[in-house]
Amino acid sequence: MIMKNILSIILYVLAVLLAIFTVWSFINCTEIITEAIDAGQISYSGNMFEIISFYMANCAQNLVNTVLLVSVGLILQKKPYTSNNAILPAYPQETTENDDELEDWFEEADMTEEADMAEVGDMAEEVDMAEVADLAEVESESTSVDLKN
Repeated sequence: MIMKNILSIILYVLAVLLAIFTVWSFINCTEIITEAIDAGQISYSGNMFEIISFYMANCAQNLVNTVLLVSVGLILQKKPYTSNNAILPAYPQETTENDDELEDWFEEADMTEEADMAEVGDMAEEVDMAEVADLAEVESESTSVDLKN
């Protein structure tokens, strides 16, 4: 429990530092863009995509990371504590009659599948291999083409 709180606090501290850096980089981006506009190097009308891209590259990533750090810190605080860090179900697992019926159905399906496989094996043993060879020979003779004519 204490470890979760320490980890959450570390994430919050990192989020605050990253938020401060985001504000600082936003202020610097704004100053750079206003200086470029005042100097006549760029204008708003034709360079809106470049201006937005400049803000996105320098500020938006840090803002998203700040939000993610805060979110993970909140999730860690709200996660239920377990002794072995396994997630426990919200309600106790009890076997019901439906579970027993389902298990019986699966067992019955397995037994019928095994019986079907045994039946296929019995049918395969009954086939005479000489008959198969004769059928293959007859089929090859009927499909062969006389190339001499």
